[in-house]
Amino acid sequence: MATAPYELIELATARREPAAEVAHLLRAIPGPRDPQAVAAAVLARLARSVGDGATSPRHAASLLYEMSIQDRLPDAASDEAVGLDDAFSLALEGTYGTIEEANARLMAFLKHHSQPY
Repeated sequence: MATAPYELIELATARREPAAEVAHLLRAIPGPRDPQAVAAAVLARLARSVGDGATSPRHAASLLYEMSIQDRLPDAASDEAVGLDDAFSLALEGTYGTIEEANARLMAFLKHHSQPY
């Protein structure tokens, strides 16, 4: 039986480590990287969190905005993510649209972009 690389063992036990340390450990793992697959997995998890009520739709839209400006979303999703945050802001101000419409746009976005590209 082969021994797992040290970095993999460290990564498996890094549940409470700071994000920077986890990122460092991930970079040490050999093999191909697929940022789009990672983004799809994160969006699928966010969709489940919103669906379960653990994350509010408004907060999810804010997270998507942050992911977009930090270049953590594929280009095909980035502009739309910014628009979702705007949709919630405008609906909350009573300027344009409703919260229900913003929620529907958010869930459609998450459903579409949580699929592998």
